[in-house]
Amino acid sequence: MLLLFFLKDEERGRESHSLNYTINVIVFFQILLNVLYLYMFYISKYGFYISLLQNKLGKDHKLTLKEKINLYILDSFVLNDEIYLIFFIIITSILGLFLKYNAFLFALQLLTIIKFIDIIREILSAFKLKLFELLEAIEVLAIIIYFVANFEFFFLIDEFNIEVGDKIENFCQNLLECTINIFNHGIRAGGGIGDLLEAKSYDDKYLYFLRFFCDLLFYIVCMLLSLNIISSIIVNTFSQIREDSNQKEEDQKNRCFICNISRIEFQKNKIDIGFHRKYEHNTNNYIKFFVFLWNIDEKDMDADQSFINNCMKEKDIKFFPMNCSKSIGEVENDDEED
Repeated sequence: MLLLFFLKDEERGRESHSLNYTINVIVFFQILLNVLYLYMFYISKYGFYISLLQNKLGKDHKLTLKEKINLYILDSFVLNDEIYLIFFIIITSILGLFLKYNAFLFALQLLTIIKFIDIIREILSAFKLKLFELLEAIEVLAIIIYFVANFEFFFLIDEFNIEVGDKIENFCQNLLECTINIFNHGIRAGGGIGDLLEAKSYDDKYLYFLRFFCDLLFYIVCMLLSLNIISSIIVNTFSQIREDSNQKEEDQKNRCFICNISRIEFQKNKIDIGFHRKYEHNTNNYIKFFVFLWNIDEKDMDADQSFINNCMKEKDIKFFPMNCSKSIGEVENDDEED
């Protein structure tokens, strides 16, 4: 990507040919590496599931086309965001080799950094969680601006005669143009639509006070209230996501994932939470047990295994030893959220 800073138009310098050739060679190797990574990702991550399914159905059983599609295509490609990221890089790289504006396509690949920066993902999550509220706030702002555009178009149309170069042009010749220009220039201006228009003299009191109230109301309603409401929605959602994330980190450090007993309770009973997580409620042992249940026939299960298997199908966690540990017994917990 650093080579793109030195890229010039072909009509302005011949040195760009050698630079283009170097970039294309790098992009070609980038495509090969991503295809290789895609293949290794496919083999290494899902080889375990292939062998697991084969053991469950029997070594003599040949996987049907439907089983292969469910395992290979749906699990590994359709339902995995990492695959989309790799395909995005490969497609933009291939298009960049043949299209003229390849620098733009290569710059798009920088967007993949979003996946690796937590703060950016949290910001995007804030937009995603409050998307409909943001759209509703923007809709209200658009309605207000449309109302202002109607008023300006019928009563203050001459105020939009603005000098552009050596000409005087009117930016409110029709209602559509008036609405677009007020939305464009009015929102971007620091003081609202009044910054775009020419200041009026106090001699014409009627027009002066009309402009005064219109510009002031636009600034208060659109600039101060509406835009700050949109900003507050984003900021509050971002703060909520940060609080939830901090709470999750706090629980991961100071609570057992299986029984939800806090570190304080273990300290009261002079028990190390690390010892508890390793020997009493080891998460890996639970995962192995779930894989074991998935790998055996339901007819071969005993009563306890059948009960846990049914709970897993119904996504019910009542079989977990919540607020209960072998070393300290049952712990009372009045917090309903826990």
